[in-house]
Amino acid sequence: MSDKVIIKSNPNGIRLILDEQISFLALSAAVACKFKEMGSFFKDARMAVAFEGRTMTIEEELQLADIIMKNSRVQIVSIIDNDPVLEEKMRKSLLSS
Repeated sequence: MSDKVIIKSNPNGIRLILDEQISFLALSAAVACKFKEMGSFFKDARMAVAFEGRTMTIEEELQLADIIMKNSRVQIVSIIDNDPVLEEKMRKSLLSS
């Protein structure tokens, strides 16, 4: 299940690279499992998150952000669209929160 969700961190947040082949329900379970396993790694971090690897609705992105927060001590302060200035957006969102 761990290869269904890959977490990449940077100084301003995290990127989740998501398997596009599994159902959203299975993906949600994989995200919950991954963050339960890594919960203590992030401690009480406040960060931005970006989702990559599959197209999702805003509602699905919000659901995944909620799953992350319920299964770890991470506080998601913003969801960033994947674009060429991703890290700058993450940095700015953290500074304004």
